[in-house]
Amino acid sequence: MFLFPPIKNGVDFSATLSYIRGNGFRSDNERRETPMKGKKGWILLIVALFLICACAHTKPTGREAPSTAKQKQQEEKDKKPLSAEDELKQGDQYLARGETAGAVVHYQNALKKDPSLSRAHLQMAKAYGKQRAMDQYEKELQEAIKVDPQLAEARYLLASWYFTSGRTKEALAETEILLKAQPENEQYRLFRVMIFDATKEYKKAIDDLEFLAKAYPQKAQYLLSLGGMYRKIGNTKKSRQYLQQVKVVAPNSYEAKMAEEMLKEGKEKKK
Repeated sequence: MFLFPPIKNGVDFSATLSYIRGNGFRSDNERRETPMKGKKGWILLIVALFLICACAHTKPTGREAPSTAKQKQQEEKDKKPLSAEDELKQGDQYLARGETAGAVVHYQNALKKDPSLSRAHLQMAKAYGKQRAMDQYEKELQEAIKVDPQLAEARYLLASWYFTSGRTKEALAETEILLKAQPENEQYRLFRVMIFDATKEYKKAIDDLEFLAKAYPQKAQYLLSLGGMYRKIGNTKKSRQYLQQVKVVAPNSYEAKMAEEMLKEGKEKKK
């Protein structure tokens, strides 16, 4: 027995095609009435086989594939406008990579959405600072303080910029505000010492240095600075006392070597 009817005069797939159409196998007489001839038969066969293969390889799914769904979610997220905080984060990422122009754009967008975001002004100032655009740097620091007077980092950077650019009066004014809020802050005290030293207000510098030496007795640099500052006002006795203390607190340090040299210089001047 044959599954398909006997083939006559070469290949004849008419019975197979008839079965695919759902009619079952036809008799020989039926096949003779509607014979498949030439190219037409082959075309119909190819179409039928293509449909079978397509159906076999298509898997019915009740939902989208995970990768497609995730991709659509990302696309939808990308379409949503970023919040002010998101813009700020994007700006920080650009700034961390050194892409300051892109960072500035995101910080500006953040401020358009939330003008009270003082940190956007601060971060934009940092971006301008890296570009050496110091006018914009100063302006953004001032804006940051205007929005939030308690933003200490912005005020300290502004004070430092004033000092660097020779505006000691403005630098001191900003530093006094910082110290009023945090009177024991080591960094702010030391910065004020630098300002007083630049303006030759040595006694005021000594007051801050003595505060620091008392607060941080193991830091030889403050004792060394006191030795040098007392020398500037002509008090050699106090100068020697502090320089000797440096050698006790940190005997093998760079500060101790400097103190020893300063003591020798003092002896030579007396001669």
